[in-house]
Amino acid sequence: MWKSIGQHNQGFNNALHAANELQSVKEELRGTRSALPEDTAVYLNDLQSVVLQNIANFGWELAFIRRSLFMPPLVVIKNVAESRFAVLEEDGTVNLSPDIHWRH
Repeated sequence: MWKSIGQHNQGFNNALHAANELQSVKEELRGTRSALPEDTAVYLNDLQSVVLQNIANFGWELAFIRRSLFMPPLVVIKNVAESRFAVLEEDGTVNLSPDIHWRH
């Protein structure tokens, strides 16, 4: 009934190893797709395309497009000079304060 400390630690180590392997698989899957697809126009509507061309004059460029299953694409833009990220919304607005946690 009672497990020794060694047996308990072995179970913990196995669980930790499995969690690390799962994280590796997630990272590998995430890394298989480019941040920007070759056919970016497919993911942008007409309004987003026009706005993106216009804001390029102010230092904004396409950073990545998040392509989650069953969700509309999330178009993320960046301004390198200001080290800022924003979301180019479907209606063409630039959301400078999106409710997103940015990874670095």
